[in-house]
Amino acid sequence: MDVGAHKGGYLYWLARAVGASGRVVAFEPQPAAAEYLRGVVRVAGYGHVEVVEQAVSDVSGPVSLYTPPTRVSTGATLVPNLFPENDATLTIRAVTLDEFLASRRDLPPPRFVEIDVETHELAVLRGAARTLVAAKPVVQIEADQRVYGDRPIGELFDFVAKLGLQGFFFHERRLHPIEEFDLEKHQPERYHTAPNHPGYANNFLFMSAEKETGLLRRYARA
Repeated sequence: MDVGAHKGGYLYWLARAVGASGRVVAFEPQPAAAEYLRGVVRVAGYGHVEVVEQAVSDVSGPVSLYTPPTRVSTGATLVPNLFPENDATLTIRAVTLDEFLASRRDLPPPRFVEIDVETHELAVLRGAARTLVAAKPVVQIEADQRVYGDRPIGELFDFVAKLGLQGFFFHERRLHPIEEFDLEKHQPERYHTAPNHPGYANNFLFMSAEKETGLLRRYARA
């Protein structure tokens, strides 16, 4: 499950990981971005990838998407007043992952869920709580405190921990326990303009204990 797929940065890797017999569902609420993704899927011959032109949240139904008026944006969000350039509002449809999967008996329980939805991640998790408890997928979340403002990203960590998943973060190309995460050390202001720097930690993994050992062994060799 790719939640906030944008232009498909994870799509190739997810499609490759599951293979032709697996399934990938990419959620992208921006109409132009969703159309672009459908073109990518068509050209690449990804018959096992489905693009869903909807937002994911903790409610299902019509919601407002805030975005710049003239382009496909990496900052499109369901959170109002997050970015000053988001002065256009689209009415789109949102769905919870729990309700979506309950309505789609053709899909297996998810093994991996990637979430990058511009500070709306906690709502996505709330709307997926039943799925996360039952299926225990590996969950990857991108979160930056500088964008969250007064809302602590630690709320994400606490919520997922209550669902029985253990947290980790990527830093300097290695995986570390979430208990070691420190904002001043791992999201320092000097890297705010270069969030892809390996010294800036904004990608977090959550997984069940039975999946932990193999992944940690893999990244310990990185």
